[in-house]
Amino acid sequence: MAAAEERARPPLPLTEPSLDEIAREGARRMLTEALEAEVTDYIERH
Repeated sequence: MAAAEERARPPLPLTEPSLDEIAREGARRMLTEALEAEVTDYIERH
């Protein structure tokens, strides 16, 4: 029955990300890369 309910739902509308969403994702990626670099540097020094 769950599969029938799943098919009955209308598809979600496809929307473009907002500028805020794009900026947040970019900031997340930059922070992730910076943190990974810090961890790598710390591990190499200790």
